[in-house]
Amino acid sequence: MALNSNVRAVFLYTVFTYFSGALFQGDLLSVYIFKLTSSTLDVGAISAARGIAMVIFALPLGLISSKFRRDQMLKSASILGYITLGLTVYVFWGLKPGMKSLLIFYATFGLWGVFTAATNPNLESIFADSVETGKRSKIFTIKQMTIQFAASAGPLLTIAYYAFLGEGLDSWDLGRLRVILLVGTGICFIGLSTMWLFDDDKSLGAESESHISAHRSASRKSSNSILEGVEGAISMENDEEERDIPCCFIPRRLIPHVIAVCDLFMSIGAGMTIKFFPLFFVEKYNLSPISLSLVYFSNLIFGAFVSWFFQRMSALYFNRVIVMVAAKFIGTACLFVIATFDPKYEHIMIIAPLFVLRTAVQNSTGGIKRSLLMDCVKKKKRAQWNSFESITRFSWSGSAYLGGWIVEKYSYETMFLATACLYSVAAVEMCLLFAADVPLEKKREDNEANPIPMRRTSSGLPDAYDYHPLKKRTAIN
Repeated sequence: MALNSNVRAVFLYTVFTYFSGALFQGDLLSVYIFKLTSSTLDVGAISAARGIAMVIFALPLGLISSKFRRDQMLKSASILGYITLGLTVYVFWGLKPGMKSLLIFYATFGLWGVFTAATNPNLESIFADSVETGKRSKIFTIKQMTIQFAASAGPLLTIAYYAFLGEGLDSWDLGRLRVILLVGTGICFIGLSTMWLFDDDKSLGAESESHISAHRSASRKSSNSILEGVEGAISMENDEEERDIPCCFIPRRLIPHVIAVCDLFMSIGAGMTIKFFPLFFVEKYNLSPISLSLVYFSNLIFGAFVSWFFQRMSALYFNRVIVMVAAKFIGTACLFVIATFDPKYEHIMIIAPLFVLRTAVQNSTGGIKRSLLMDCVKKKKRAQWNSFESITRFSWSGSAYLGGWIVEKYSYETMFLATACLYSVAAVEMCLLFAADVPLEKKREDNEANPIPMRRTSSGLPDAYDYHPLKKRTAIN
């Protein structure tokens, strides 16, 4: 099946953006800032600058996005990206150790937060609107795998670079680090240029609406050709189904709110941890650039495999909620072990695989979660919801300063334990979706002639999806 041109543009943007981000915004950036400032607080504060700017601008830019064409918003965001990229090159090239003011560093990464707030809602909305409802889990998971494969090219290039030059006595030399970071900015320029390929006019129509809207639209359209006065019958059927739903059951319209709250706890916890894992490995286990890059390369490749595996499990044997909850609990358990197992830092061959397992599993259900979210949000609300979700997803940057403070005041292990506790809250809260009216996806994609499958309900009326929460539900093709 040929992909929509907007979907192809998303994949192009994803490849170049995450490849470049792995080079100049990932684990090497944390080491670079620490080598430049000798402070974990500065590592956290610079990350926080991006998160705070993103949070401030996310909702205003989301509201603006709902009033303008998304392709035009993306083109405008790319111009901001070019300006910010130029400042980033200056930061990497011009700053020297011992500088008294890092204002330009904070301002630059604050602008990256504004860029993210302007880009993500429009990018995710045009992507969701270019994929047919009922088929999102697979394509969203492929996007998630693309992110991980593209990001894995960053550590792979770092390994090749240091293997060619040799690590030397000072393996973390700032001059060599700068070269890798600047290569990343060059690749980012290509990613920004792909933002000019999007076209709102090529998005899909009713076939990309939410499950609820598709259900109502299909019922009205088909029933008009079957019998008169069907609107009253539909209303009676819907009222009957609503009366059958227990008071403790979560309706479909509230599913995005449950996901958002879970994301908030996960993101705050991740912000306290994600930027400090590279420093943890370098400071406590004395990993070299090649060793650290091997850990992150393994993490990303394994993460892509786990993403594919979980998507297949959710499609063939389980539902999406079971897979998401299982991933949350597995990742949280791994972090508890990392925080308590090796107080003398002697077992890197155990801690590193646990880190890979924890990160890969924890991040593997992003595509599944987004497919569920977009299935439950109407098209006209997707830009605003993506803006709100950007706040929760990227609020980790804002909590990075707290993570740096905990490391300096206490230890890495204390920070890991605090994060694991927040993850536990998120995992338990995600269990609420077991009592939610979660929409099913289509099991096969070979029925192109009937994109919204129809069947008869108990009242004799056609229905696009059986979304009654208490009935045994099967996807109809």
